[in-house]
Order: sequence, then C-alpha cells, then structure tokens
Amino acid sequence: MLSSLDCILIGLGACFLIEQIFYWISGSYPYRYGIRVKTVVLPKFDINNLASERKTAPKLGIKVNSNRNEAYLRYRYPPLTIGPYLFVGQIKAINSKWLLHIRIGPLTAIFILFLVVYSLFSFDFKDDLLVQITNILLLIIVIGFFYISLWNPSKRILNIK
Repeated sequence: MLSSLDCILIGLGACFLIEQIFYWISGSYPYRYGIRVKTVVLPKFDINNLASERKTAPKLGIKVNSNRNEAYLRYRYPPLTIGPYLFVGQIKAINSKWLLHIRIGPLTAIFILFLVVYSLFSFDFKDDLLVQITNILLLIIVIGFFYISLWNPSKRILNIK
C-alpha cells in the first residue's frame, strides 16, 4: 500500500512528465508564463540576427516568432540523447527594451520542491542524516547544471556580461 506522500510524488511526477511535452513546443506556457528565475536587460539586441546565430550556439535551441516579436531558447541535448528540461528562456520587447526571462515551469518547480521536502521529511532522514544531505546536495547540483547549461550559451550568444 502506498503512503499519501508516495501518491503525491507519483502524481507530481506525472505532471512533471506532461509539462516536459510543453517544453518541446517553443512558445508554450512554460516559456511565457513560467516562474521567472532571472530577468536580464539585453544591450543592443536585434531579434532578426538571433536566427542567424543558431550555428554559433549549437547547444541552444532557438526559435524566433516574428509575429509576436519574441524568441525562445532552450538547451539542446547532444544528438541521439534526450533528457529533462528545467529552464527555458524567452526574449521579448517591453517598453522598447529587450529582456531575457529565464523561467521554470510551475509544475516542474513544484515537483523539484517536493523532492527536496520529501527527502527532508522521509522516515529515513533521522536514521541516516548524511545520506539525505548528500541527496539534497546532489539535487541542487543537478538543478545548477541545468541552469548553467542554458545560461552560459545564452550569455555568449546575446553578449551579456
């Protein structure tokens, strides 16, 4: 019999997997309405030049939507591999300034937060404190990796200092 925490974990995991499908669709709700992690003002930016920069940044998936005057960024995994997406980027003009918003999908954020809380309140936490702290630190390192894998190529291609 599953405990209520296990049922919540399974439900949030399913929501996370469903949201991963939306990450594949550039311009979907995680790109536009996700939780903002970071906002950067872009100096001297031209959205038309971004489409030509695809070749210089093979680690970024770049899609330009000229109708909405927006661009969408995501990390591209190496060929023949697949993995989860945590962070995506949206570039748009607001009040004649170009802004880069790095976002995380709300269901993804809830799932990750639950993983941290779940490891803190699981029954094994008091029995083996070192293992649980190691698990939390590894989770933070993985989240940092996903953030840096989007931020570094974006910073280089958009000339952000």
